[in-house]
Amino acid sequence: MIPVKTPTEIEWMREAGRINALAHLAVKKLLEPGIATRELDAAAEQVLAEQGGRATFRNLYEFPGAICVSINEQIGHGIPGDRRIREGDVVKIDIGVEYQGFHSDCAKTYIIGSAAPSALKLVNATKEALYRGISQARPGSRCSDISHAIFETASRNGLSIVRCLYGHGVGQRLHEDPNLVNFGPPNRGPRLRPGMVVAIEPIVTNGSRYIRILEDGWTSVTVDGSFSAHFEHTVLIAEEGPEILTDWTEVSEDTANYKFRPKISGEEPILIRLSEKHMNPILIEAWGRKVDPREIFLEGSKTMVIETEDSRLAGFYNFIEDETVLHLNVIVIDTPYQGTGVAESVMRELEQTARQRSCSEIRLNVQTNNSRAIRFYEKMGFVQVAAPFLNTIPMSKKVMTTAKNCQSGSG
Repeated sequence: MIPVKTPTEIEWMREAGRINALAHLAVKKLLEPGIATRELDAAAEQVLAEQGGRATFRNLYEFPGAICVSINEQIGHGIPGDRRIREGDVVKIDIGVEYQGFHSDCAKTYIIGSAAPSALKLVNATKEALYRGISQARPGSRCSDISHAIFETASRNGLSIVRCLYGHGVGQRLHEDPNLVNFGPPNRGPRLRPGMVVAIEPIVTNGSRYIRILEDGWTSVTVDGSFSAHFEHTVLIAEEGPEILTDWTEVSEDTANYKFRPKISGEEPILIRLSEKHMNPILIEAWGRKVDPREIFLEGSKTMVIETEDSRLAGFYNFIEDETVLHLNVIVIDTPYQGTGVAESVMRELEQTARQRSCSEIRLNVQTNNSRAIRFYEKMGFVQVAAPFLNTIPMSKKVMTTAKNCQSGSG
């Protein structure tokens, strides 16, 4: 039976995906000729420790590393060690993260410097196969629709699918039903339903599809020495289509810089959809209902849109001024930008706004089941100021100001 996740479980899996993506970004920053694979492992493990995640592969299977680093003909499960990356290497990074008992699984392939055209074709086609597979991960589709999309892409490019390794369901176990092989005809197998989570995982070579295991008992390699590529994302089957829980390709490798501007007329539908995506699971769990747009854009409130430097929508927040208090009504940050410093930037912007308006305090309410948000606000200096009421915790932070009243202003 294919598990269907609850709203709370989906939130935990989003967090596992976020941590996984941050670990990948940390490794990517270090990928250059001369670095040892154990240094990549250490960088990823540090991110997991800082973010409250655990290394799935080691904790579940006693794998001798936090992540897998596989190079050139190595297909997967490469053990981090003293081997150093060289110019032209095809490097596969596979990371599993556990958070609150739920897992995420993500793999990416990188070419170090310049490489042969055959290697470039292999990596690009495998990545294309991943996203073509993901495009089929919709309610009502069958599992083999994903399989066929991946196989067709690899075959069209003259490449081979490693058939003994494939995608899978993911949740409380790293490998759950269904098995998602990367070959076969479409319209076969179980139908996908909202709330299912799968790891879509094409593993492709530019030679033989057969593999062997090295003497270390872990590392798999192609039997003919041909190169392989491996891409993988953890994907939620959502009502509106696939949501990639480990996809952070839109985020800069460094902490992004963000712009804040007032909401303009006509943007409400976009912001409501973003609110529904991130707030519905929490509200359904806490109150048994979905977002009401009227509670997002309250009368007398001000909505600020958060954009990246190249004007991509990263999220928004909404607040109300009342005497000496600035009330934060809602803050929504889209998945690719979580963990990149945008929430901290919003808090700094709010404090600056409070000082400009001579407000001495920022208040907010957070759902009792939104543990990640509670931890964040506590980290930013907010404290609980009253007992929970209707599954909501009131929190407050004092703002240093010498003026007496919160004065409304423009901008």
